[in-house]
Amino acid sequence: MVCNDWLAQDLADMLDLTVERPAFIETTALGAAMLAAVGSGIYPDLAAAAAAMRGAVTHFEPAMDDAERDRRLAGWKEALEKI
Repeated sequence: MVCNDWLAQDLADMLDLTVERPAFIETTALGAAMLAAVGSGIYPDLAAAAAAMRGAVTHFEPAMDDAERDRRLAGWKEALEKI
């Protein structure tokens, strides 16, 4: 899922938020490494560890107009009500 550009863009569009996808997608392992680096004193805090360890990030910006977003969300809500 994390490698799917369409899904990342659709998420950005539907939430009307910027979605970031790191080049290194094993974020669970990266998070553990960041916490270990902070805990051992290599970095003073998570922000510093993230700045040093996170690497390149791809950004997906919202590109859907409000009317289309509202139409799709209404369809989603209608589908949920039928369940």
